[in-house]
Amino acid sequence: MDSATADQERQGKGGCGRIVGGFLLAVILCFVAMVAVLRWLKRPQIVNEVRALSDVRTIISAQTAWQSANGGYYEGELSCLASPARCLPDYPRDGPMFLAAPLASQAPKDGYVRAFVAGSRPKKIDPRVSSRSSVETWTYMARPVAPGKTGYRSFFADQTGVIRATSEDRAANVSDPPIE
Repeated sequence: MDSATADQERQGKGGCGRIVGGFLLAVILCFVAMVAVLRWLKRPQIVNEVRALSDVRTIISAQTAWQSANGGYYEGELSCLASPARCLPDYPRDGPMFLAAPLASQAPKDGYVRAFVAGSRPKKIDPRVSSRSSVETWTYMARPVAPGKTGYRSFFADQTGVIRATSEDRAANVSDPPIE
């Protein structure tokens, strides 16, 4: 092999080596970034916040579904959403729940306290169609038990279906900005 061919081979291998080295560096950087994101997601405050937000969305969905089955009204007692046959006229005893009992209990969960407030009652309720505890409005709030330690934001939702949040050390309310 002449020296020109040997030089070309070395350059070719050197170029390929640089490509492989660059690719390896990119893979390592991606791995480090993934580990950082996973560690961030595993922070208990973030996990608790995601769970609380999911619960708020579940309440909105349950109330919306209940409204369809309850003569156009929402429910003023979350326990009725967990045991609909107890409250909703002609609802089958083996029919599905609108809400799981643990969420209906409003017990502290995943570092958040929850509060449901029944709003205004309809002027006239037809007891053959609607629950006696029907309401036209409602609010639901989830707030960290220890702000900054068990969660960063407080959440608020009402019958509009809009979820609002604040990172201030207080309960979120209708004046707070909607979440994106």
